[in-house]
Amino acid sequence: MNDGDRSLESLFDRFSKAFVRCDEDELSEVLSEDFVWNMPTGEVHRGHAAVIGAIRARQASADRPRFSDSRFEIHGDTAVQNYRVEVTAPNGQKKVLNGCDVYKVENGRIVSKDAYWKQIV
Repeated sequence: MNDGDRSLESLFDRFSKAFVRCDEDELSEVLSEDFVWNMPTGEVHRGHAAVIGAIRARQASADRPRFSDSRFEIHGDTAVQNYRVEVTAPNGQKKVLNGCDVYKVENGRIVSKDAYWKQIV
């Protein structure tokens, strides 16, 4: 593993912890000013305020997604995160899905997160 990969591993470790805690200061350090979060639902959140608002809204919801088995792979300026996510379907049924997020990094900060959940019907 080279120094660049270690640096990105550290960046994503910081990001993951800040995301779970909704740590506004730390998120501001690891995300670019114009960060874009493309949700699996089609929603798009742009910038720190929108991202913080989306995380807080998600955490406040009784039906919020529950994540587990998360792992990152670093590929140059791209990181891929695979995980499991438990969600409540509109009919109230719980579903466990596979998730995959693709991140882009520029100048030591995360600039985008594209989230995909495998929909099982």
